[in-house]
Amino acid sequence: MAIVTPQDNLQVISPHLAREWHPSRNGNLTPRNVTSKSGMNVWWVCNKGHEWQNTVKNRNRGTGCPYCAGRISVKAKVPKFKK
Repeated sequence: MAIVTPQDNLQVISPHLAREWHPSRNGNLTPRNVTSKSGMNVWWVCNKGHEWQNTVKNRNRGTGCPYCAGRISVKAKVPKFKK
């Protein structure tokens, strides 16, 4: 397990990703508490408000919002009610 330092954390290394860190769904964990290569699965939120989970490492490899990329349908999130 990598040691998080003031120089090696997500907030410092990848501030663009730190801005997409979900503000409430990661508990007390913050971008300053994980390295940019962490395999930890955390919650993200894009600028359109889509929420999803992915590892920090995958996000640093370039994966973005699966809804905006069209890999997951936004309609799939809406529950269907029986009439």
